[in-house]
Amino acid sequence: MALRSGLLTEVTWALNVLNVLLADSGTCDMFGLTRLAGLFDALVDVWRRLLIDLHAGRAATDENCNLLSLETDQLRRPADRASGICLSSRHVKSCLRWPRKRRRSDSSDAGTNDRDQPAKPAAEAPVAPAASDNRHATVFVNETEEDRNQLKLRCRAVLNVIRSLSFLPSNESVIGNHSGFLRIAATLLNTPGDSLMYDVDDLLVILSNVAGHVALERLSECVCRPLVSVLLRRLHEDAWFGLACETLAKMCVRPENIDLVLATPDRGQLRDTLEMLCGKLRQRDQVQRELSLALLVYLLAHSDDWSVCELAAQCSPGPVRPILDFLEQVESQAVHICQQYGVQALAENPDLLRQAPGVVSLDLLQRAVLSLRCVMERGGEPALASFAREEDRLLMLCMSSVLQPSLTEPLAECLRRLSCPEAQLVGPPA
Repeated sequence: MALRSGLLTEVTWALNVLNVLLADSGTCDMFGLTRLAGLFDALVDVWRRLLIDLHAGRAATDENCNLLSLETDQLRRPADRASGICLSSRHVKSCLRWPRKRRRSDSSDAGTNDRDQPAKPAAEAPVAPAASDNRHATVFVNETEEDRNQLKLRCRAVLNVIRSLSFLPSNESVIGNHSGFLRIAATLLNTPGDSLMYDVDDLLVILSNVAGHVALERLSECVCRPLVSVLLRRLHEDAWFGLACETLAKMCVRPENIDLVLATPDRGQLRDTLEMLCGKLRQRDQVQRELSLALLVYLLAHSDDWSVCELAAQCSPGPVRPILDFLEQVESQAVHICQQYGVQALAENPDLLRQAPGVVSLDLLQRAVLSLRCVMERGGEPALASFAREEDRLLMLCMSSVLQPSLTEPLAECLRRLSCPEAQLVGPPA
């Protein structure tokens, strides 16, 4: 009720209480969003209102017009509440915004003293028109730095509440399927410049927490496409690679999301992404290696688009050599464990391999090997050339006495296809 009131003191009190209770391990479990109907809708509405107010005073730039557009589209429709999209923030009253003085550029109003006029409600504040619009716009002026700092603090408070809520397992589905939140998150992450950089880490953490429950096919294109686009772009930024890659990998756990992720970038961008992921497999950072391999496996082995494997095979480096590097490392560690504990110990407890430094999980390696077989089957001539260069290594790994059959059998299938021209490729279905 306090969040819905629109009263500045009430909203501030509510945000402070939520932040305190969510930081306490004894009370945070009470905030299951499925039991608190309307709470998350109210938080997102207040957040949108604050963001619009924060950037309305600088609406002349593309960055701020991008954020102000949050007020103007189908999000206004009451029917969208049921689908998870928030209503317009008109009901959040003008007292949420710090007073601003205004002047009109319209010459017919030149004699009017705006300081003597009552302020308009916040939701009616004019937005800067497009370049093609010749109408005179209302311009906000005389906004103090203290006003902006207060708005920023409230934005941070709302985002911190949402971040805390996203760590509760019962809330992942609610947040992950809330189109209003995902729309704002995508807009903020797509906003250029440094004015919102302090939010990027928190937003990516929230998205990573709920990504496994995001159903892209249920989202409208105005939400789905910007969200996936910005996550793919953040993959190429070292500061955000880990969170962006984890988010996309969790999204791809749902098979229906994979083709939508692949359909978002154009062919050139997709090839750059695959090449970057293959390159990450050769880095020393263990977390980045595992995240890159996990996402790459989903894109190669679980997609209906066969051209992805051909694109991956054309990359330099492609997926073949780095994955074989992993397997040789696993074999070396397996030989060491067998010498130390015996072959029977490794057979009874395959997880002993996971304790070795630099070795990725056995389950992930099994899926990686299956993705190699997909590359061989679907990758065309580039894939054949990649495997031909590694034929000796393939043969040695297939003959290994310490690797599990789940790893060697797919490699043997690749080797057979390489050595038998009539069985090289199965090709895509007609």
